Amino acid sequence: MQLNLKFKDIESAKPVLIQAAKSQLNVIFSNVCTDSRAIKSGDLFFAFKGDKFDAHEYIEQVFSSGAAACVVNQYWYEDNKDNFKDKFLISVDSVESYFARLATVYRKRFDIPIIAIGGSNGKTSVKEMTAAVLSRKYNVLKTEGNLNNHLGVPMTIFRLHSEHEIAVVEIGTNHFGELDYLCEILEPGLGLLTNIGNEHLEFFGDLEGVTKAESELFEYLGENDGTAFLNTDDDLLKTLFPLLKKFITYGFNNKPAIKGEFITLDAAACAEISVKGPVGETAIQLPIPGKHTANNALAAATVGIYFGVSLPEIKIALETVKTASKRMEVIERNGIVFLSDCYNANPDSLNAALDTLKQMQNTGRKIAVLGDMREMGKEAANAHREAGKKIASLDFDLICTFGEMMKLVYNEVQNVSEKKSIHFENKSELTDYLKKNLTVGDVVLMKASRASRLEEVLERFIHPSQYP
Repeated sequence: MQLNLKFKDIESAKPVLIQAAKSQLNVIFSNVCTDSRAIKSGDLFFAFKGDKFDAHEYIEQVFSSGAAACVVNQYWYEDNKDNFKDKFLISVDSVESYFARLATVYRKRFDIPIIAIGGSNGKTSVKEMTAAVLSRKYNVLKTEGNLNNHLGVPMTIFRLHSEHEIAVVEIGTNHFGELDYLCEILEPGLGLLTNIGNEHLEFFGDLEGVTKAESELFEYLGENDGTAFLNTDDDLLKTLFPLLKKFITYGFNNKPAIKGEFITLDAAACAEISVKGPVGETAIQLPIPGKHTANNALAAATVGIYFGVSLPEIKIALETVKTASKRMEVIERNGIVFLSDCYNANPDSLNAALDTLKQMQNTGRKIAVLGDMREMGKEAANAHREAGKKIASLDFDLICTFGEMMKLVYNEVQNVSEKKSIHFENKSELTDYLKKNLTVGDVVLMKASRASRLEEVLERFIHPSQYP
């Protein structure tokens, strides 16, 4: 489907200057594009500049590929306009800022519920589950992957079309003011914070800082007559009650509007829960391992109940939902089960992953393969040492660590326990060791922050022919 962006939309987003012939002013842009290799005829191209690239270098190529117009920085326009006299150029103060402003202009065409999903851990999982639940009744737009930042949120908005009835959009933050900025672009009428935990301490300092940063979503909803879905099991989230005027509570404790009850864990550490609300009660067997997954499912069920999705439909959605890539993803190869949780890592998510490994039933060994937790700031060393002490107390058969900070985990395991642990200086050595030593029946947790790219180790097991 076409975006149907017109010249008046381009003007409304307040560019510095527009260079175009009269005939070009009637163009209707079919899509927005930020990748010079993916240009299609009629696209509006945004020339972003990153740390390692500058898309302005490909403007000529982009026009040759069929772009209808290019959004460029003012400095580039002044230096190069004479070389593109017959081309449609939009000169702006900042390509990134203009991208967001144009997305805001486009978003105002749609009078549909938009749900913003934030929080320290589980955002992508809750987004996926919520979209699955709502899709049982509505045509839903959801964030692709975890495109939850100042570029990803506008890109999601540009995917909105007239057939969509609800949008579920993930929003993330690692700096103060970021959620407020994203809310101004997205204009959500509803929002959910999964939890508040030890994330991005390099920038937020401590839990008080994290709470302040995440609270920006609830502040926006409170100031704009929005509705929040509030997890009452999280003590820090409960402190944000005063920011809200309208909210629906959910949780496993006390007396929330939508109450969950934990029933059991199966052999694969997948939880069975009961969800009870004003419309009745249903039991749900979740397909994703981890007791913490129950909280994500209850959040999604709460949103579904709010929007009138029946409990039988919620049950179907949550019992068949697929986990997002690299987020507690279960992969079996040659009798070995891998728990791939390589997208993010902080002390809270690491503990949840370790607990999941502990809860799984298997015939072989339980092995934890761990990479560094990033963006921990001054807490990095202490956080890794504390993780090492916890791991040493767990009944795992083998601990494999990789990364500078994970050496601290290795040291703690060596000091506190006689359990076998090995530290590797590089992923190649780690991979070779695992390939030679893993056996049928083993369960292997792979947990690290994204920057570690620990999934590259797993790739050698999934596609062995590509790695002789």
